[in-house]
Amino acid sequence: MHSLPIFLSLNQREALIVGGGEAATQKLRLLKRTGARITVIAKNPSAEIEAAAVTDEILLLRRAFRLDDIRNQAVIFAATGDEAEDAEISRRAQDVGVPVNIVDGPDLSSFLMPAIVDRDPVLVAIGTGGAAPILARRLREQFERLLPARLGLLARFLDKWKHPIRGRVSDPATRRRVMEQLSDGPIADLLLAGDDTAADAAAAHLLAEGAVERGSVALVGAGPGDPELLTLKALRALSDADVVFYDELVAPAILDRIRRDAERVPVGKRRAQHSVPQAEIAERLIAAARAGKRVVRLKGGDPFIFGRGGEEVQAVRAAGIALTIVPGISAALGCAASAEIPLTHRDHASALVLATGHGQDGTPFSNAGVPAPGHKTIAIYMGLAQAPRLTDALIAAGHATDTPVALIENGTRPDQKITTGRLADLPRLALHHTAGPTLLIVGETVRLSRYWGETDAPAETPSALAAE
Repeated sequence: MHSLPIFLSLNQREALIVGGGEAATQKLRLLKRTGARITVIAKNPSAEIEAAAVTDEILLLRRAFRLDDIRNQAVIFAATGDEAEDAEISRRAQDVGVPVNIVDGPDLSSFLMPAIVDRDPVLVAIGTGGAAPILARRLREQFERLLPARLGLLARFLDKWKHPIRGRVSDPATRRRVMEQLSDGPIADLLLAGDDTAADAAAAHLLAEGAVERGSVALVGAGPGDPELLTLKALRALSDADVVFYDELVAPAILDRIRRDAERVPVGKRRAQHSVPQAEIAERLIAAARAGKRVVRLKGGDPFIFGRGGEEVQAVRAAGIALTIVPGISAALGCAASAEIPLTHRDHASALVLATGHGQDGTPFSNAGVPAPGHKTIAIYMGLAQAPRLTDALIAAGHATDTPVALIENGTRPDQKITTGRLADLPRLALHHTAGPTLLIVGETVRLSRYWGETDAPAETPSALAAE
């Protein structure tokens, strides 16, 4: 490590920017957030610098740099665009011990600016010693996605409570456990979710009772299979979990995102083959949470779309356990996007119907409630094994035998498989799909897919898909 990362307090201290172009303007935007008293020296300042001078946010000097400008400065940024002038400013500043940064001049700088993730008062600084600024920016983008937007509020929350805790809890180890529970657990989850009042009430209750570990359950949608389609909130839940109960249909690449030392409990389900009964799953979730663990119930797709998420929510609520629900990208949305099938279209479908090929407890498909034909798209979950009965039921309900259909197996994953054809041929097309979960899509929008007419298309997952 050739540089020492430090955080320099500039509040109400003098800071100098020499230059008036875009680079100097960027430094101004950064310095304005520090509370520094800013002076800008520029003969031709940008409009933004001019505006800051008009509102007295900065002192603007429309002239060339002078040696005595260095006096009393806590830090100097130079971005004149003139290499010789920048070098002179650097030499003069370093002669008198003033930290100086020359934009795009690491060899002339006494300090380098990192890429910054700002969750004030939480700051993350990323540097590469000037070797690869573009890599530092890329890492910053990843941290921006991963760190909660309200992380700074959590830091202020902890600061507010540390003094009451210190006054109430004398034992340092116990005090540390209390602070850990406030910073990384259900109370922090409440604050990050925007429920400040509930977080304060929970903190007060915790302080009154002492450092009693309290568990929670997060019902998390894993999406259709591509790990890049996990939401940020889902990733955070997997990173924080003490124990994860997961279904068989959750892709291995998703399981790789679970915290390494977390316990993993398979409670697999596939086409009515339940390795663990539903009631027992709920009991296990509640027992783990009552043991003080942060529990994640990980389900493929979205937990509230044919995932029995509602039943598990009812059980957890009835037990009085803290609950968080994290929606996931459903199989219908992910598979349709991966197969380039719009689920709605002004010319072809003004409605979307989500249906299941199985009834409660895996009972066979029933003709009752089969969607009638019309200006709609039908997405059918768990329907592959029922393809012949589905075909008969849809035709009996009035759907034309040449209605377009698509079967998407392992949608969004590298091994996804797509076949398309007519409704009348659905039983035959289903024979192409035996290795993984398969979604059926019925409707005219299937014709718009680039896979239309292909009976065995090994499609790659489009890299452009990303979770919002």
